[in-house]
Amino acid sequence: MKPTPEHMTHQLFVENPATGHLRFTRKGIEILGPKFAKIGIDIRTIKTRSEARSAAEKYSDYALRDLALNSTNKMIDDILCDLPPYQDGLRLKQQSEF
Repeated sequence: MKPTPEHMTHQLFVENPATGHLRFTRKGIEILGPKFAKIGIDIRTIKTRSEARSAAEKYSDYALRDLALNSTNKMIDDILCDLPPYQDGLRLKQQSEF
């Protein structure tokens, strides 16, 4: 199936299979740029799938820590409490409550 413009609107990056170089689409920059910026990564510096994966993992850890720090929902805490980044956030939250 050949990609159509409708399919392309959801694509966040394109990768050159010959070189492995990656480029984010406008949509990818719009969605992921602000998220990566929160953790100090300029999306324009990401050139490979490996670098993109690393940035996504770092943002995921940041988002879980942030969720734990700001969560007021015990059910969320109970579900996510076994994840190390979430535990870090809960510890920080407990320390700040003293």
